[in-house]
Amino acid sequence: MKCIFHIIFLFSVSISWTQIRFSELEEADFLLDPLDGELFQNDITQIRKTIIAAHPDPFIYRTKGAWDSTYVDLLRYFKKPRTLFDFISKTASWLGELKDSHVGMDLDQILDLYKYDNSWLIFKTARLDGKFYAASEADLQFIPFGNELLEINSMKMDSLFNLAMIFSLEEGASFEARQKYAVTLMGPLLNLVNTFDTEGEKVLVKHCNQLGDTLYSFVKTYTSKERKKDEWKTYQKTMDVEFTMDSINRLGVLKINTFLPRSKRAFEQKIDAFFDSVANSNISNVLLDIRWNRGGYFEQVEYLFNYIDTAKNTRTKTYISKRSEHDNFSNLTWLSKLFYVTYYKTQKTTDKARNNYTFFKLPFGALDTIIESNQFDQPIRKNKYRGACFLAMNGVSISASVDFASWFKETKRGLILGEQCMGPLTGTCGNPVLFELKNTRISVATSTMRSYTHPGLQVASDPIYPDIPIKYSVTDFRRKNDPILEYVKTLK
Repeated sequence: MKCIFHIIFLFSVSISWTQIRFSELEEADFLLDPLDGELFQNDITQIRKTIIAAHPDPFIYRTKGAWDSTYVDLLRYFKKPRTLFDFISKTASWLGELKDSHVGMDLDQILDLYKYDNSWLIFKTARLDGKFYAASEADLQFIPFGNELLEINSMKMDSLFNLAMIFSLEEGASFEARQKYAVTLMGPLLNLVNTFDTEGEKVLVKHCNQLGDTLYSFVKTYTSKERKKDEWKTYQKTMDVEFTMDSINRLGVLKINTFLPRSKRAFEQKIDAFFDSVANSNISNVLLDIRWNRGGYFEQVEYLFNYIDTAKNTRTKTYISKRSEHDNFSNLTWLSKLFYVTYYKTQKTTDKARNNYTFFKLPFGALDTIIESNQFDQPIRKNKYRGACFLAMNGVSISASVDFASWFKETKRGLILGEQCMGPLTGTCGNPVLFELKNTRISVATSTMRSYTHPGLQVASDPIYPDIPIKYSVTDFRRKNDPILEYVKTLK
């Protein structure tokens, strides 16, 4: 009994000490106050240990020796007290060396953790020809849409972008895609390196209108309550799938905003409805738009592709997963695991159920390989589309979107338009899990699966390039013209 009391006492002391240390981190100035470097060293060691334990193959694009060399340099750097910003920027750069778009830190989570009570400046920007333009909608009360942004709170936009590049994602050698993604991080980063304490504080923005006049405007920040309200409005307005039918130009446009739908059934019904409409109209061209689609479930990729697949060759998809204490099965409660085993006994006749259960029974550290083949002679979907098809993609077409683009290109289904996506023809990593760092409590993501679309399990670093590169001009952007859509409309 006495021994148990000692264990409980030591555990309570450990929790209290951890809470005290985190309280010190919370109260520190993110940019200015140096903190005990040992706290950061321990978190960096945890990151390395976790990624090696959970990731099936983290050293595809960067050798373990080179990555560990940076790790040693980081430990040396944090022998001295450093700031929280030193920690996240140095760590983000180190994680970026792996060139895995599913490995990294979430800036929004860091903001929620350390600056939740602060006011934030909400804005969106677009980068065109190396310059930055206001892309926020009018209801955000920002600078007029299309004005060139020069400085925010005395910080030059180029400097903010270069900082965002440190935190941006990259898969293989998709550097152009990394630049595209970095622009989406400029808003969170600005709030991370500035502290807007006053409710509704006014932030000075230097910008330039379409006539070339340099202007200075004060823009209000948003409280936590206002932010959440705006996020909810945006979430409600955004549809997982949407489509339009242009009978004049005989063009059907299907925009897939995500392969991670809120409702699988609603996603499939919308896809069905689009191809039903195509079949019952005089449509001669179909444009599939996966720009800004950050991925999701491969099942939804397959559902869509089966509507347009006209190739007579076998498509394969190979998954290599690593069993670890960080995979999805390990995160189940003991009761959930019991339910899972019971469920398996009723579903074990299916290949998917058997494959999952085989993985579940593996010891930690074991690799499991699953190969799926998708035959052309599978049941043909009603209203399968065999006409002219085009695919629009950009640098924020990530993960499952890369899989879709890969098959689209390999089967020569049609022309790809736009910009390079974030990944190669041969597949990407995936199934990311988050783990919390013990000292800073920052969440870090790591892949737990490597997928291959090439049957020989080859890995290429070059991203998928469009057949016809098309980018927005400043004029297109300001007029809200879609150059890809306009290009397809000109085709007969």
